Amino acid sequence: MAKIIETNNLSFSYGKEVILKELNIIFGGNKFISIIGPNGSGKTTLLKLLLRLLKSDNGEIKLDGSNLKKYTNKELAKEISYVPQKSEIDFEFTVYEIVSMGRAPYIKNLEKEAKKDKEIIENAMKMTNTWKFREKYINCLSGGELQMVMIARAIAQDTKIIILDEPISHLDIHHQVEIMNTLQKINKEKEALIITVLHDINLASQYSDEILLLNNGEIVAKGEPKKVITKENIKKVYNMEFLFLEHPRNKLPYILPK
Repeated sequence: MAKIIETNNLSFSYGKEVILKELNIIFGGNKFISIIGPNGSGKTTLLKLLLRLLKSDNGEIKLDGSNLKKYTNKELAKEISYVPQKSEIDFEFTVYEIVSMGRAPYIKNLEKEAKKDKEIIENAMKMTNTWKFREKYINCLSGGELQMVMIARAIAQDTKIIILDEPISHLDIHHQVEIMNTLQKINKEKEALIITVLHDINLASQYSDEILLLNNGEIVAKGEPKKVITKENIKKVYNMEFLFLEHPRNKLPYILPK
């Protein structure tokens, strides 16, 4: 069943600095949604509010019509999983142990993983091509491998919503494409709502069903890539001139700085 997150007049400030201004957004259906915008536009802050990691100044967030505040932490963990931009793990866990942490909302204290849990963990790792180094220690992985493990953990959490904060930053093009393909596969095969912050406008264009363009804490545009990635919108937000092309395969917008 498709999930819907909506914000109503959502605002947030750090002290006197206003970060988000009365946002009204609907993230709905089994879609791949990217949030783009320049640094400081409020992208990560919006994600943290959706995850209840921050408390809004005004407004509310609803999940399937119910205020997010009504959910317990365990209930919310069964609805939304999160992949941060950077994962710092100081202890020597194996890859399998990290992915298995995704099952925590479903396992009572002192209980061991059931057969179903183990199957879900294995399937998540095979889906992300991480099963092959399940016995490796997490601190022995490359940046791209680590990020894929964190995505596997999110899959193992078995939620219908996965939120990611810049999952491909600082990765080479091979790992960027591998991760974007995996997220698209999760979106299609598991019918999960993917909400991710991206800096790469072209990758957002190629993979997204919808794009949310933010600037100075406000919504500039939201919709299909062709409606959002326009000369007017991009120049207004990034204050630069770009060449606008069509991707030869799918005719979606593709931009290059002049």
